[in-house]
Amino acid sequence: MKRNGNIVSYTFEELAEMRARGETYTNWAALDALTEEELEAQIAADPDDIHEPLDWSKAIKGLPPCFYEATGIKDPNADAPPAG
Repeated sequence: MKRNGNIVSYTFEELAEMRARGETYTNWAALDALTEEELEAQIAADPDDIHEPLDWSKAIKGLPPCFYEATGIKDPNADAPPAG
């Protein structure tokens, strides 16, 4: 376990050992019994969920538009004869 102020980090092995000893507040049996449909319904009902369905009707194929104008800067050596 690593501690940084109030933040505690555990390795996977440490968490597995804690779970085996019952040192968890998670109801793993209820979580394991949860179906995908029930999980999706819980996520959809969460008022803090920020994910919204994507509106693919507004998608544009290709690269996004350029947000700047070309500067017209030219390489000063572009017209120079080759060295040598």
